[in-house]
Amino acid sequence: MDRSPSMNVLLPYLVGLASQIPMLFLYFRGIWAKPHYQFFPIALVTLIAFAYLRWPREEFNFRRSWLGSLLLVIAAVFGLAAMVYVEPWFAAACSVALAASLFSMVTDKETGRTLLSISLLGLICLTPPFNLDSYLITALQQISARITSSMLDLVGYPHFMPGTIILAPGTEGFGIEEACSGVQSFFTLLFVATFFIVLFRRPWFRATLLLLSVFFWAIFMNTLRIFTIPLAAYFLDWDLAHGLAHALLGYGTLALGILMVYSTDQFLFFLCGPTEKFGDDGGQGFVSAITRFWNFVISGEQNNNERKKHVSRSISKATVMTAWVVSGALALLGIISVIDVFRSLYQPDIKIKFFDTNVEVPLAKADLDETAMEGWQLVDYINETRNRGSDLGRISNTWTFMTPSEVKDERGEVIGRFVSIFSFDQPFPGWHELSTCYKNQGWEIVVRRTRMEKMEGSDKEWPYVTVLMKNSVGQHAFLVFSMFDSFGEPFIAPGNWNVVGWLIQGSANRMRNRIRGSLFRGEAYQEQLFVAQYREISPAMEDIITKKFLTAREHIRKKFLERRQSDELSVPEEPTSAADTKTN
Repeated sequence: MDRSPSMNVLLPYLVGLASQIPMLFLYFRGIWAKPHYQFFPIALVTLIAFAYLRWPREEFNFRRSWLGSLLLVIAAVFGLAAMVYVEPWFAAACSVALAASLFSMVTDKETGRTLLSISLLGLICLTPPFNLDSYLITALQQISARITSSMLDLVGYPHFMPGTIILAPGTEGFGIEEACSGVQSFFTLLFVATFFIVLFRRPWFRATLLLLSVFFWAIFMNTLRIFTIPLAAYFLDWDLAHGLAHALLGYGTLALGILMVYSTDQFLFFLCGPTEKFGDDGGQGFVSAITRFWNFVISGEQNNNERKKHVSRSISKATVMTAWVVSGALALLGIISVIDVFRSLYQPDIKIKFFDTNVEVPLAKADLDETAMEGWQLVDYINETRNRGSDLGRISNTWTFMTPSEVKDERGEVIGRFVSIFSFDQPFPGWHELSTCYKNQGWEIVVRRTRMEKMEGSDKEWPYVTVLMKNSVGQHAFLVFSMFDSFGEPFIAPGNWNVVGWLIQGSANRMRNRIRGSLFRGEAYQEQLFVAQYREISPAMEDIITKKFLTAREHIRKKFLERRQSDELSVPEEPTSAADTKTN
């Protein structure tokens, strides 16, 4: 049976998209654990709805588009990378490129432009590479904190703000939880702005301005929220930092941000709307040229008197053939990905953990005693449980140790006593850059290094990060941390790790078929050892702290695996006290 010309193009795209479904399922499972991407189900539903409503109902020809051809090639590259590196992100990027390529070749009968803007709803669900989203929301958080501090000074509110925490007399401080979260609502506003762009068919110039305005409104929202919490406590004795009141404040500021984005869109519509031709220069003079430029570039639409029917050439046979070749290649690569997914899923321990929504493995005080720490005296222990999805981790087990009175380095020189805080924090949706949290609490990063150490009884290397810090009150600190997944496998720490090295290592892992568990390792568990004092941290002291951390982290990893494999989880102890200088 002969296919219609449109189906001859549409079918290979549908085949290509279907080939990415297994990896897409894993990708969306992973980003669901990130609060700032939990809008993605709504974004996908709206994408499908807009595509259905605006797709031409009658028979039509796909238009020729160099951008569509380029995006098709890019999709093929991402599809190949998804198979080679067994990485769901590449499958998501492949799907977005395929959708954008398809929409760029379909004419919108309403405007004469293409349906390309619909693919933006898929693009905003794609996490930026190299953890750039975390760096972005951290930067926006720091800007909001500085603005908030200046505003509190203007109203005469006594406070001190190291990093993103508001310290005030008679309070425990505000913003502790937000120190790691950043402006999560930024991504929600980004989705709202994208929705308005697609709904109202905004041209590219006004769409770009609207998306850029989201940065301003996200800072505005977060500043308003942070500014309101201490003032409500100071003047009205209202606690807006916890519970339902805190949630309502967050939803209220988000609603206000959505309203501001809509207002910005309407203002841009008024400011950049089309203009009528004026002047009598026969359409060839300077005034007419300015009018045409304004209507074509700034406004993005011609007025009723100058609107012309869009004329475009039909898609070439070479592009159709390329689409079939790419879809066939993606289908073959998709079969390999399906095999990878099921082979990983049907490992017994993975099969159990994949469908287990409770990924927490709480430990107890006895899991890290003075014997494990080789003589360091345990002086305090706290178990803290937070709300599910907290940016600090749902559970933190924290042990505070005091060193012996005469700690000596390898040369026998006395270093002196110091307090160290070891914490086991869980779970996190992938790598959690702990140094950023300390930076947001007022610490200045002096040196950050990524180092390697072989796991006990194995040739596998387990990276750990060391960070030297100082703050404005004269303290110096040394932090060591690393992470492992729910199978006890180490997480590769970013930093000192270039793209070329990652690509080479990733392809080597594929050649060795080392994909067991790599597709289902979404949850991460963090270990850290933190020391702060009012004198500089010497290299000898760094070595002592690092060696103790490496001993403790392996001990805790083994306890974690023992507790996970047994079905008897210890009941966490009630909190007893909190360490003022430690963060999660």
